[in-house]
Amino acid sequence: MKKIFLHVGYWKCGSTYIQIFCNKNKKNLVLHNIHYDAFIKSKRLNGVLVPTLHEVGNFLLQNDLESAKRLLNKIIIDSKEKNIILSGENMMNVKVVSLLNELFRIIR
Repeated sequence: MKKIFLHVGYWKCGSTYIQIFCNKNKKNLVLHNIHYDAFIKSKRLNGVLVPTLHEVGNFLLQNDLESAKRLLNKIIIDSKEKNIILSGENMMNVKVVSLLNELFRIIR
């Protein structure tokens, strides 16, 4: 069964360090059947690299639920049968939590 590991953190609590570590160690994570979706260029922030889950939060802050769902679905498709690490500082946002809750119900 696929597992999703959530890294929930506030800003300035070491979240970026964990995201950079996972990004630098993607090959090792794959060897352990774990998918980490790397940084992507943010549409909202003019191409600045952000963790994928952070961009999901950006879409939700703009009330763009469809773009957020598409991006999360892309993560699931890209992960194939691997476990997934999701990390983002904006995971405490009510909209992000609600969407992740919906996503988990779909995966179960």
